[in-house]
Amino acid sequence: MMRRRDMPELPEVELMCRNLRRWTSGKTIVATEGIENASQLLHKNIRTCFRRGKYCILPIGELFVIIHFRMTGKVVLLREERKFLRRKIILCDGMEIGIIDQRRFSTLEIIVSANYESRFTSLGEEVWPIHRSAQWYQSRLGNRRSSLKALLLRQDIIAGLGNIMCSEICFRIRCNPQMKASDLSLDQWGLLDGAIHEFVGQVLSEEEGDEIHYVSQGGSLPKSFLVYGRGGLPCVECTASIIHWQISGRATYACPKCQAYEVS
Repeated sequence: MMRRRDMPELPEVELMCRNLRRWTSGKTIVATEGIENASQLLHKNIRTCFRRGKYCILPIGELFVIIHFRMTGKVVLLREERKFLRRKIILCDGMEIGIIDQRRFSTLEIIVSANYESRFTSLGEEVWPIHRSAQWYQSRLGNRRSSLKALLLRQDIIAGLGNIMCSEICFRIRCNPQMKASDLSLDQWGLLDGAIHEFVGQVLSEEEGDEIHYVSQGGSLPKSFLVYGRGGLPCVECTASIIHWQISGRATYACPKCQAYEVS
């Protein structure tokens, strides 16, 4: 069972898309609760579900349903009454799917297919499951003097990466999160693709079942977390104590030895 502390990121959204695709593909919606203008969705075929950045997207007839989970939202299969249920979809086979969200920040919007491309013009490019070269990363990030982590978090450059992922990716390529992007070598940029795919692959392999569970709900950190949430604990590589600080207001974790960097 996977547990997360921050908002859903690329792996979590991918998992929820897979669940939605498994539950809904080829079915129709017969009723809803908590969804504005939902009548236009009724009795139309749900073709599939796919991810774009941190969004789940369901093509339904000539429409697209776009779900953004924000801080604490998640999609679940409803088998009993659930706290914080904000939206419900009832399918033609009687299956009930809900979006639960303790903090009420999640959104669901319905757009016509003609508006789909323009809806995401400000969203950056994908880096999973597609592979990107060292030159691809360097051309987009390498001429900037912002910190590596701050740039990786920018959704207008790269879509889907989140706070947890960025700490984990930086550790895997042995770069300090506050290192200036312009200081990375081409070889270091070349390690990014493998680190991203390794982390996402580990998260997906750890997950099982129909629901994501957050760290705040209890339980231990997943094995894929090598630094995140491990402040003060020994590094898995060198045993130095993992340090914890803020970058752009976001919790950041790194090994002071494996990721040594002198800020200029």
